[in-house]
Amino acid sequence: MLRNSQCEGIHITEQISDITALLFADDLLMISDTVNGLQKKLNVLQKYSLKWNLSVNMDKSKVVVFKRGGAIAGTEKWMFNGKPMDVESYYKYLGTTFSCRLKWTQCCKLLALQARKALNMLKHSLKILNNRDPKVCFKLFDSIIVPILTYGAEVWGTDINEEIEAVQNDFCKWILGISKKATNIMARGECGRLPLYVIYMIKPVKYWLKIQNMETTRYPRQCFEMLYNLDLCSNRSTPNWVSKLKSVLNHYGFGDVWLSGGPGDPKVFMSELNQSVRDCALQDWNSKLDNSPKCAFYVMFKKQLTCESYLTFLSYPLKQALASFSDKRRRMIEVSEFNLEKSKTATFVYRFKFIQYMTMA
Repeated sequence: MLRNSQCEGIHITEQISDITALLFADDLLMISDTVNGLQKKLNVLQKYSLKWNLSVNMDKSKVVVFKRGGAIAGTEKWMFNGKPMDVESYYKYLGTTFSCRLKWTQCCKLLALQARKALNMLKHSLKILNNRDPKVCFKLFDSIIVPILTYGAEVWGTDINEEIEAVQNDFCKWILGISKKATNIMARGECGRLPLYVIYMIKPVKYWLKIQNMETTRYPRQCFEMLYNLDLCSNRSTPNWVSKLKSVLNHYGFGDVWLSGGPGDPKVFMSELNQSVRDCALQDWNSKLDNSPKCAFYVMFKKQLTCESYLTFLSYPLKQALASFSDKRRRMIEVSEFNLEKSKTATFVYRFKFIQYMTMA
């Protein structure tokens, strides 16, 4: 329809025709790099709809102008069926939120919001069952919540996102029954949980391997080739998806795989990459634990990132009190820096009693 009307599309490479539109089920996405080009496509769609007696849902039909910065120009207006179309800053397409500023911040915020809604329902069910066993809780978390948090990570997962990580951190604190202001590395340490980026940073690499096996006429393959050529430009300062993917592989010690165009054995490569990401995350946890003044007391007895056994066999009030102990002692240590000797003495006594309790357990 659009090609027969000689509508111009977006040029990707010389090997495929320009992309004029993307069609998935009953969703139509029209693309243009000029104002007049998009208006021409809208006019063609209007004539097609009238010819076949079709209706277009204008409530869901929006325009997004992708640009690095600047306001929408006065000439950037579009009409459909005599009515102006809304120009939005964000638009959700196939479950992924796209930003007009070419950022994934809003996308991750919405994913975290959706995950928190599901997590609230999960916590409500666990409360009814009176079950906060970490094995059960994290099994459900990994099966229900993590897929929501990592949706579309193939395109945005090359960077660590704090909005995504905060959902797991808060869930760890809920299991422990401690304050939301407690230190994140201590909360994850008690539960034996690595950060979520060990999951979503792997997804772009998997997608890259999938692209390598696609036919050269496929749009994803050609888009990758275009981004790859842009990354080779020495005067380009803004990183793209390929640039960030390369940085991920270099960071975890697989720069040679990128230079060679792919791994020899994908299964072995993915296994080694998974282990490398987990090892680096574990080293980062140990480093933060050693260097954080707030964890000076906690690091005395926490040496490994494993789920503490008391979370399984103790009742909730007891494990809540024990988990809260470390954070409370951290606050006492901070107070003792500017308080009298009485606070320091109390801190020492509590340390002794806690270490004695851990030895008996």
